[in-house]
Amino acid sequence: MTKLKEIKITNRLLIFIVSIFLGILMAFQAKTVQSVPDLNTPYSRGNNKLSADIKKLKEENRHLDNEIRRINRAVKKHEKKVIKDKETDEIFNEIQNYRMMCGFEDIQGSGIIIEIYDLYDDYYYNYDPQVLNDKKEILFTTINLLRIGNAEAISVNDIRITNYTEMELANNHFEINGKSTNTPFVIKAMGDKDHLYNIVKNLGEDCFFGINITKEEQILMPKNNKAIEFKYANPLEESSK
Repeated sequence: MTKLKEIKITNRLLIFIVSIFLGILMAFQAKTVQSVPDLNTPYSRGNNKLSADIKKLKEENRHLDNEIRRINRAVKKHEKKVIKDKETDEIFNEIQNYRMMCGFEDIQGSGIIIEIYDLYDDYYYNYDPQVLNDKKEILFTTINLLRIGNAEAISVNDIRITNYTEMELANNHFEINGKSTNTPFVIKAMGDKDHLYNIVKNLGEDCFFGINITKEEQILMPKNNKAIEFKYANPLEESSK
């Protein structure tokens, strides 16, 4: 019994250390990504040097991201070495679920892919306020329908959508989690593909945009590189007994 108790204490200590390490890793990754401007922002011809500097920073960030992925794999390898019992398995599964919910894991699974594209190559798609508002409405409506359909994960142009995602129309493009994007939108949703398809199948085509919806057995979604920061909320401390 004493030996079993020692193993459980050791397991909990290892889980605690791994959890702290993962938290630091995600914060470091997010700060690195957020410190680099988005390349999709338009630049004038006189800003060639600035554009080159940003490209260099993006490349450095890509190398850092690869290093973080390597460390993540090493952490998971060590996790598997922990002597597991039912309790530790439940803790590890709960941590993994939270990481996926927050978008901090690359994931794969079945679901649907929705493609929304401009029907015409026209000036008005980027500058006419009515067309831009229609584009915003169809994007937001689609995402809300997928949420109603209990999609387990959603992405737009490989940008993960979570409860903390910021999406807004900025002049003639969209900002999602600080990244610039625009049509064509490739919206991926993981979940019961038949149910999700039935939820969105009536979107149809309107006078400005075409929509294609396909069911997929295997969808890949990259993780979210933006950290969730709480500025006003704090954990509720248990009252001393």
